[in-house]
Formats: sequence, structure tokens, C-alpha cells
Amino acid sequence: MKKRKIRIYAVRLKRKLIWFLVIITILIILAILYLQFLVNPIIYRTTSSEVKTLANRSMNIAVTTAMNQGIAYSDLIKIETNDGKTTLLQANSIRINALAKLITRTIQENLRDLLNDDVKIHLGAFSGIPILSGVGPEISIGLGNSYGDISCRFSSEFTSSGINQTQHKIYLNLTTRVNVVFATRTMQIDAKSDVLLCESIIIGEIPDTYLKSDSLDEMMNLIPL
Repeated sequence: MKKRKIRIYAVRLKRKLIWFLVIITILIILAILYLQFLVNPIIYRTTSSEVKTLANRSMNIAVTTAMNQGIAYSDLIKIETNDGKTTLLQANSIRINALAKLITRTIQENLRDLLNDDVKIHLGAFSGIPILSGVGPEISIGLGNSYGDISCRFSSEFTSSGINQTQHKIYLNLTTRVNVVFATRTMQIDAKSDVLLCESIIIGEIPDTYLKSDSLDEMMNLIPL
């Protein structure tokens, strides 16, 4: 009789253990699904928005720094004429390269400083209920493992500006790519900015060779320096 009771007790204990393991497994699966489909997307979305804002801020600071250099059209492009006719548009590659290096370095320095700050997300955001997104204590998401690549290019645009006049605009094309490293993935975030750097009105016809190129980089390759 005692052996039978022990056997029944062992069976019940085994069943309880099985049910306990099943419940634990279900909870783990639910936790993984919760992290995968609710928490992680919120973290990625918030981080992406914040990093893009920081990248744009870094580029704005760099553009302001460049503008404070007092850059004029004549610093970047030399116009040669003959009897009122434009014969040569020559890019000042030394000045352009120096400006590109200054802007790239400024973006890198400011972006590195800005990425030292953590992204703050309210605990209520993880409930998935929009009305609670700003409720609760803030959770900090570190960006210390982030790194960025900066591309700085110049583009050139010619537009008609009246009889025998052409408006030449030089744009600064900035692209900042930030890679944010998480435990589960590396997220790539791009921010772009096109800024009018300087412009001038050119009197007379522009040589066809230069009208075929809307890129200052291409123009520099076409013009013998």
C-alpha cells in the first residue's frame, strides 16, 4: 500500500514538473515574441529617428562652420572671358579639397560627441499602446558602439537667368551613414543634406563642354588644371 502511494505521488510530481516546464517554455516563447515584435521595433524606430536627428545636426554645424569661412564663388571657380565670351571655368581643386576636409572633419567630431548621449525611451512605450508612449520612467539605450561614414561632394548646376546670362550654383552634397550596433543586429541609418554653397551670374555663353556636366567633380576632371 505504501509503495502504491509512493508511486502515485511520483506520477503526480512528474506531471506537475512537466506542466511547470511547459508553462516556463510558453513564457519564454512569449517573452521572445514580445522582444522580437514589440520591444525591438520600438528601440530600432526610436534610435533611428534620434540618430538621424543627430546626424542632421552635425551636418548643419559643419555647414555653418563652412559658411563662416566667408566662401565666395570666386574662391571655388575661376572664370576666364575673351571679348565678353566665357572661355574657361576652372575649378580651384586645392580650395575645394580643403573645404571638403574641413566639413568632413567637423561632422565627424560633432557626430562623435553627439553619439555619446543615450537615447531615452519611456517605459510606457513598450506597452504598444500609443497613449502610454510618454508615460513611465525613461530607459537609456547606449549609442557608444556607433560609428559613422561621411561623404562630402560638390555638385554644379547651370540655369538660364535672362538674355545671354547663366546662373551657376554650387551645392554641397552631404551624406552621413551611421552604423548603430545592437546585440541582435547592426542598423544602418542614412542622413542626407544638399546645401547651396554659393552662386554667380555668368555673362555670356557657357562652353558646351561644361554644360554637359552637372557635377563639380566631373567638371574638375574635364578642365585642365
